[in-house]
Amino acid sequence: MRVPARGARAHEFLARCCGCPAAPCILQAAEGFVSFVNDAVSPYHAVAASVERLEAAGFKQLTEREEWHVEPNGRYYVVRNQSAVIAFAVGGAYVPGNGFTVAAAHTDSPCLRVKPVSSLTKSGYLSVGVETYGGGLWYTWLDRDLSVAGRVVVAKPDGTFDSQLVRIRRPILRIPSLAIHLNREVNSDGLKLNAETHLAPVMATVVKSQLEGFAPTSAASAAAAAAPAGTGGAETRHHAALVSLLATELGVEPESVKDFDLCLYDTQPSAIGGIHNEFIFSRTCTGARVYWCACATTRSCMVLNTARIAPCAAFLHLRMQRAWIT
Repeated sequence: MRVPARGARAHEFLARCCGCPAAPCILQAAEGFVSFVNDAVSPYHAVAASVERLEAAGFKQLTEREEWHVEPNGRYYVVRNQSAVIAFAVGGAYVPGNGFTVAAAHTDSPCLRVKPVSSLTKSGYLSVGVETYGGGLWYTWLDRDLSVAGRVVVAKPDGTFDSQLVRIRRPILRIPSLAIHLNREVNSDGLKLNAETHLAPVMATVVKSQLEGFAPTSAASAAAAAAPAGTGGAETRHHAALVSLLATELGVEPESVKDFDLCLYDTQPSAIGGIHNEFIFSRTCTGARVYWCACATTRSCMVLNTARIAPCAAFLHLRMQRAWIT
């Protein structure tokens, strides 16, 4: 039996992922990955994008609150906390006691995340306090057109709370570099960043924000100090302009926004590049490439004659992924 070369195996794998019979599907597979990366601007959006693609491939959702009825040749998925998803395909020849073929990845990537209390004001500018998440190359975040994405906890009229995904598609933040005449040694000594003081993105000027009708930061700080611990809306911990923008995007009142978990992301989309279309230009390929390949394989898995279950899992944290595998 002739064993195909490594390149042929890669072509065969990509062909299965995108459903094409031959090597020209490589570009289509790459486009599918780029589309996924552009949708997965936060861990929560990564799960939502995965669910959309799983359902398009015929997977059915299961819930942990109900008894599962899993059948051979079936395809299923389950979501937890909007941040983790497990999909699995049951082989047609599976019987209880057979094994599993497991693939796991993580939905998060190194990024800057909005702090629980983020309102900062300095030198007439409104900034957003952020924290580093993961091991990132933080200098690459400078001078980029940044925005925010994640999930928002909204109070409903009946007294319950709802968690909704949000993505601001236009650039609203920027971390500017220091002008060269204020840092003459940067090209010889390298750029040295303090994560607490140098990475807070600028959002607006104080004057413009007040002219737009938003309370100054001092008033918001006073309201936060007067509010009992654990009470009050998001406007007591974040700039009112940011809370208002999130509320407008979700179609709710700013007072209904109680809390949120937001990641910064670059609004410049990932793309296929190079003169021969052989590269993928992207800032967030860390965990996405592993998960997309695993999920694509699970979606296209031919289970008719398989005697195993093929699960693919994606968790919010990398360590959770490693613990699940071991």
